[in-house]
Amino acid sequence: MRAEAEGDFVWEFSTAVPQLVDRTPAMDSQATDYVIKAVFDLAIDTNQLNEEVVQIFRDGAAQPITGLDFDTQSNTLAFEIVDGLAPGARYQVRLSGKIGGPKRVLSEGDFTWEFVTPIPNIASTVPLAGSENVTAGDDPIEATFDSPVDIDALLLADNVQLLAGGVAVDVSEVEFDRDLRRLRVLPGTGLRAGTRYAVRIASVVGGIGRRSDYSWEFSTAVPELLRSIPEDGIVDVAADLQEFSAHFSAPIDADQLTVRNFTLMHQGSAVQVRPGDPIARGDNSYAMAPLEGWKVGSRYSVRMAAAISGPLGSGLDNVISFATTIPQILRRTPAVGDTAITDLGSEIQLVFDAPIDQSVLLQNGGVQLFAGTLPVEISTPAYDMETGAVSFQIPAALQPGTAYEVRILSQVGGPLQTDPLAYTWNFATRVPRIVALTPEPGSSIAAGRTRLAVSFSGPVSEQLISNDQFSISHLGRLLPLPLEEFSYDPVAYRVSFPAVDLVSGSSYRAGVSARTSGPLAQFVGLQ
Repeated sequence: MRAEAEGDFVWEFSTAVPQLVDRTPAMDSQATDYVIKAVFDLAIDTNQLNEEVVQIFRDGAAQPITGLDFDTQSNTLAFEIVDGLAPGARYQVRLSGKIGGPKRVLSEGDFTWEFVTPIPNIASTVPLAGSENVTAGDDPIEATFDSPVDIDALLLADNVQLLAGGVAVDVSEVEFDRDLRRLRVLPGTGLRAGTRYAVRIASVVGGIGRRSDYSWEFSTAVPELLRSIPEDGIVDVAADLQEFSAHFSAPIDADQLTVRNFTLMHQGSAVQVRPGDPIARGDNSYAMAPLEGWKVGSRYSVRMAAAISGPLGSGLDNVISFATTIPQILRRTPAVGDTAITDLGSEIQLVFDAPIDQSVLLQNGGVQLFAGTLPVEISTPAYDMETGAVSFQIPAALQPGTAYEVRILSQVGGPLQTDPLAYTWNFATRVPRIVALTPEPGSSIAAGRTRLAVSFSGPVSEQLISNDQFSISHLGRLLPLPLEEFSYDPVAYRVSFPAVDLVSGSSYRAGVSARTSGPLAQFVGLQ
């Protein structure tokens, strides 16, 4: 301290010159990040910061900068090159000595250092190089580099290519994340099943030092048939099956889900399937069913074309064959071979163990009833799908002592039912035989007005109760028997003759025609 004129006290001092203590990238190192940083031990003169004071050169050419900022907490100056760091290049950073104050300008001058950028390599890829079971779909393809790349070159058309089986395919989007150094590519129509892919990135992306393109290959999973419902060769599939389904090891391309690639055959002929079939059911399962439902007793096959497995598939179609159940008869009413039927008004019924082809059942001649060789009129058959019962009535009722045959077309059991008599059976009504006579044969009774009666073992046809079938004669002369005076007890199966006046000491002969006992009767005679 010294005294100046007029007695003032004065003294001098100076501020310290900031020193550069750290650099990113470091001196003569390889840059792996886009941000350039200079760390000082003291604050710098931020009033001097501008693009003329902070400069960077690539191989001698000045590069425009952006994001110039000084962090007063860490004394760190940071900035970036507008176009990013170019790979395989030499850079020189020049920070004017002005930011360090006049003393810096007069002493050491500018702050400078140099660094180079490496030729980038691919650090990782998605999918992994050489993968063979990549899931087809819309997932992006990614490549992460270990150091900066030439972004402008990367985003130029055709510098990033996706090839399927050696042929370039469209990509809908190419993005690059500078912070993560990650390239992201979206296939235009997604990755397709069973296809070999290659990704090629032009060498220019890695700078002039890069001698070859970047590339890697992978393959998408081939959809292979694992199982089906029904399984191949099954011959007893219920006709109420909801749908055929096939489960694959990998997804099938959506545009391959067509009736051309999934063909449903019935007895060797293609059938129309439901709208929208084949339909994806999730978990790589696909289903289809005939529009008009499954037919009974039929052979079906499903052909799944080789195209659904993609170019890497086996090249062979998958064919699944199966058959629906041929319905069998559980029970019949009347039973097969029953010859003692007495309920002449009962309905005819049979019950199947599986659905039948109702259209065949209801067609003309689908169900027939014969009495001997003569057709018998029947009602329209009724079919209960829940119980499997087929039934019909006989308007004129069954006739006693008659052999019947029920014939149902075998086609109700489907094309695989080849036995023409599978649904045919026979039964017969009871032959009404005489079990009691009044008066008994050979007996003597009192003369006078008397009614003869005949009791049978089963019902007789009331249409046959007349003087044509029942007679009484005296001395070779038939007695008059008025039709309206005959009576019949259907519970006791007893026919009563009209009353006649019997003369004392005379012989009478009564007769019953064998016709009353039906076609199966041999002869019925009374004395």
